[in-house]
Amino acid sequence: PEFMMDVVSSSKRQRLLDSIGQERHQQQTAVLSAIQFRDVAVSFLSSRILNVQSAKDLKLRPSLQKTHDDLLVVLNNAVQLKHNASLLVVGEPGIGKTLVLERVLQAATEQHNQDPANPTIGAVHLSGMLHCDERTAFQEIAHQLCSIFNIPFSRTATFDDNLSFFKEVLTELQRAFKTVVFVIDQLEAFMKAAKQTLLYNMLDALQHSQVQAVVLGVSCYFDVQDMMEKRVRSRFSNRKIFLPGLAAHKAGDNSAAAVLLSLLILPDDFQPLNRAKQHNICIHRALDNADVKAALQDACAVGVTPRDLAGMALSCLVAWEASGGQQLGLLPQYLQTAIRQWLAGFGSRVSTVLHNGTQRYRTIGVMACTLVGSVAMCMKWRNLGGSS
Repeated sequence: PEFMMDVVSSSKRQRLLDSIGQERHQQQTAVLSAIQFRDVAVSFLSSRILNVQSAKDLKLRPSLQKTHDDLLVVLNNAVQLKHNASLLVVGEPGIGKTLVLERVLQAATEQHNQDPANPTIGAVHLSGMLHCDERTAFQEIAHQLCSIFNIPFSRTATFDDNLSFFKEVLTELQRAFKTVVFVIDQLEAFMKAAKQTLLYNMLDALQHSQVQAVVLGVSCYFDVQDMMEKRVRSRFSNRKIFLPGLAAHKAGDNSAAAVLLSLLILPDDFQPLNRAKQHNICIHRALDNADVKAALQDACAVGVTPRDLAGMALSCLVAWEASGGQQLGLLPQYLQTAIRQWLAGFGSRVSTVLHNGTQRYRTIGVMACTLVGSVAMCMKWRNLGGSS
C-alpha cells in the first residue's frame, strides 16, 4: 500500500508538472502571438497613414466626402456632357485638399479609362513651388500631356512652341472625345507672373467649344481670387469649395477624435479577428479617456489639422512598438503623450492661447479704453474749435 501511494503521488506529481509546463507554453505562445500581432498591425497602420491617398479602406470624413462627390460630378459632366469648368478648392494647410483631389481623380480614372493604353481622361499636375516659372510650367504641361496620351515630346521646344502645342493638343484631344484635368497646386504662386499668361491661356481655352477640360485651382489663401488679373478673373467661373477645419468641442465624424480613430482602427476583416477586435476596443477606450479628451481640446484650440493628427498617430504606433508587445492595443498614455508632444512644439503660442486668456482680454480692454479716450479727446478738441 505504501508503494502504491508513492506511485500514485508520483503520477499526480508528473501530471501536475505537465499541466504547469503546458500553461507556461501557452503563456509563451500568447506573448509571441501578441508580439507578432503588434508587428503586423503597426506595419499595416503606418503604411496606411503614409500612403493615405491610396488607402481605399480609409474613408473620407463627411465634409471631404461631400467635396469628393461634388468634384466627381464636375469631372463626369466634363467627360460625358463636354461641360468645361473651373473652380477653386480652398482650405488651410493639411486639411485634406490633396487627399480629396487624389481620390476624385482615381475614381474618375477607374470609371472612364477602360483601356489604359487609350485613356479618356488624364490629369496634369502643376505645383506653384516647382513650376511657378511660366516657361517651365508650359514645358511640364507638354511633357505630361505627351506622357498620358502617348504623344511624342520635344525637349528642345521653345516657350512659343509649347504654348502653340498646348492649344493644338487640346483641340485634337477634344476631337477624340478626351478630357484633360489641370490641377494647379499652390495657385497663388502663379499670380506673381507679370501677365499671368499660364492662367489666362488655360481659362481662355475653356471658353471655346473645341476644348474639353477642367481647371482645378488649389490654395490656402481664401482671397486668392482677388490676386487674379482682370482678364483672368473674367474667365474664371467664380466657383469655390471651402474645406472646413476640424470641430473643436463637438463630437462627430468631423472631430479630431474621429480622425484619430479612423487612422488607428483596424478593418473588420483584419486577421486574427479576435485580436483586431480587442485592438479596436482599446482605441475607443483610449479616445474616451478624460486626459486624452482634454489634450485633444487643447490641440483643437490652436488649430490641429488631419496632417498633424497623422503625425500623432505615427508617434502612438512607435510607442506601442517600443512597449514589447505585452499590451494588446494602444494605451491612453500613448495618445496623450503624442498630443502633448505636438502641443509642446507651439511653445509660447500654446501658452498664450490656452493659459493667458485673461491677460489677452485685459490687453484688449486696455486698447479699447485707449481708443475711447482718444476719441473723447478728439471730440473735446473739436468742440473747442480745433480742426477735425
